[in-house]
Amino acid sequence: TSIRYQAFDSCRNLSIVKFPSNSNLSNLENNTFNQTNLRHIVIPSYIKTLDFCCFSCCNNLSSAEFLGDRLEIGDHLFMCSQNLLIISFPNVTSLIIGNDPFNEGSSNCLILVNSNANIHYNENE
Repeated sequence: TSIRYQAFDSCRNLSIVKFPSNSNLSNLENNTFNQTNLRHIVIPSYIKTLDFCCFSCCNNLSSAEFLGDRLEIGDHLFMCSQNLLIISFPNVTSLIIGNDPFNEGSSNCLILVNSNANIHYNENE
């Protein structure tokens, strides 16, 4: 199950998203939360893929936490999200990272990854 392409794109009043604990959701499609006013996001372990530009131009986003152990993040995931301070992957064992996920983002962002993680960069362009 997915949250569809551009589902909340440019929803400027959207500042909080909470995912239910009993969901079948596994994917966030392209531009899902593009140009929203999210401040923090916690991605539950059942979400396994996040497509192109899911959180691009989220200028109020300061932190993102990904709770899954296996995760694939798409190209330009946080593009132009310039106030992002911390991204954490505390449980990840397998992480596939798309092309330039932090393009034009914060230069002060701290990225924390489980030290046992297998990280692969998927540069398909």
